[in-house]
Amino acid sequence: MRQVRPKSIETKVLTASGLAAFVVGLSFASCASQPSVDVSVEDPDGYRSSAAWAQLVVYPDTCPDRSVLEKGEVTPNVKLFTVAADQDFPEVGTLDKAKFGFAVILRDSNCGVIAFGCTPVDLDHHRHITIRLNEHDDVDHTAAACDASAGQSCVDGACTDAAPQEGGADVPNDHGAEGGLGCTFKLVAAANLDNPTASGAAFAGPVVVPTPKGFVVVYREIDADGASARAVRQFVGDDGAKGARANAPVKPCPGIQTSNGVTATWSSTQNAGFMAVSSIACASDSPEAYIANFDQSGQTITEVTYPLPGPIVLTGPSGAAAYPASTQFLLAAISDAVPVLYTFDGVTVNTNIGAIQNGGGVATFAQVAATDSIVATLADSDANGGRTALSVQPPGSGAITTSFLPAGSFAALTVWGSRALAAVPTGNGAHWSVVTATGDPVGDGELSGGPFGSIDAAVLNDRVLVAAGAMAKITLFRMDGNDGTMSAGSSFQATLVSPIGSATLANYDGGRVSVAAARNRVVVAWLNSAAPIPNATTAPGGFAVLACED
Repeated sequence: MRQVRPKSIETKVLTASGLAAFVVGLSFASCASQPSVDVSVEDPDGYRSSAAWAQLVVYPDTCPDRSVLEKGEVTPNVKLFTVAADQDFPEVGTLDKAKFGFAVILRDSNCGVIAFGCTPVDLDHHRHITIRLNEHDDVDHTAAACDASAGQSCVDGACTDAAPQEGGADVPNDHGAEGGLGCTFKLVAAANLDNPTASGAAFAGPVVVPTPKGFVVVYREIDADGASARAVRQFVGDDGAKGARANAPVKPCPGIQTSNGVTATWSSTQNAGFMAVSSIACASDSPEAYIANFDQSGQTITEVTYPLPGPIVLTGPSGAAAYPASTQFLLAAISDAVPVLYTFDGVTVNTNIGAIQNGGGVATFAQVAATDSIVATLADSDANGGRTALSVQPPGSGAITTSFLPAGSFAALTVWGSRALAAVPTGNGAHWSVVTATGDPVGDGELSGGPFGSIDAAVLNDRVLVAAGAMAKITLFRMDGNDGTMSAGSSFQATLVSPIGSATLANYDGGRVSVAAARNRVVVAWLNSAAPIPNATTAPGGFAVLACED
């Protein structure tokens, strides 16, 4: 049998002088054995003892010039990990068999560079890499230091321009989250979602909603025969423990296994959640929408089923939002290939239906997000060769500004303060852009590690968190300083793979993921596939609760 060489490779960071120690275990779909690379970090002169932060940077192609390292520039990068200098680096993950520059940078408490080392490698040939921290005496230690006179401070090894803000659009208002935390995504607990009631069931969703009491994971389950279906709300505590599950019957559709949409959100003003489930029209019947309000534990407050004149499509976790300082909820949907916005008072739909700007043309997804200072919508279009439209306005102003991102079949949207971030998968990564409520650009950049099959975003303190799904893994990116200009890449990232707690990602096809954050907790939820599950003993997906704290 011909031996197939793997295109990607496992990377380990080993102890040489106590700087870092972590062993990565990943599987490969197309190879029988798992090749690995050992990365040794040598610190013979003990520079680590005087450092506050340690960074492991994997640069594309080769090591950058010495002047780049001395200035502490970490972009562009393929991987970036920042930890306290006395802590271990987390897992490095999988890399293509290509050329890279492996670097370690040590920083002081003001982000000044103390020492660094970098080794160029070709992973097609090298299996043992040594990074020696021998650049020190002639380093300009102030080159990368933060400018205190300009209000900068060093947070997690990066200069930030403003004090961290509390909470974000996804965080309920009745709790305060401590800002400026060293967030390295420590696993609290993980578990699978409940097994299907019978073989052949199909699932839609998920969406994670933070409440003042914990988190609620919502999704839809349709039995194989189409005779019954249910909207599910699964409560998850901050400790990762599963609470009571709410099951609401929704309209089934015999012969149709899939669902075209589930979404949900939380309103701090109303102290209530909002859930919507769209229903595919059967051949001899009309479609419906299930709408519910739920409490902090995910239990039903009130619910109603609306007959629809035609099918609507709900797409992506950010399909609903609480309208600022009101009792209204906004629901983004696709109706006859047009992105529209419905308004609800509780579960009562208003008569006004607004169009979402997408630059014209056919749309396949629509999303909405809001804070007291911004309302943002996101929709795609096949006009002008294809593009994604991000529209923003101060609430109630009617002064809508639209900017465009690359085309994509799905995207992520989140808001905080008076800013909005949209992210669209592109090739082997994702492109993101941040704008203000008046449409002024703040920054844009790229996230690497794809191709991604799904993406979602949330906000916690002064950070944006992006979860991106791929086959059998989910990458969680952390972007710091969201009140500043924002750097072009992520400040930190971690990859979730099996085994993770008592959950598994082995069956995950990368297609559906959701992320939410509150109280220094980050919850990632996923569904394994849009296809029916062949038996009643395989979980449809799972969730992981991660700590984002010192």
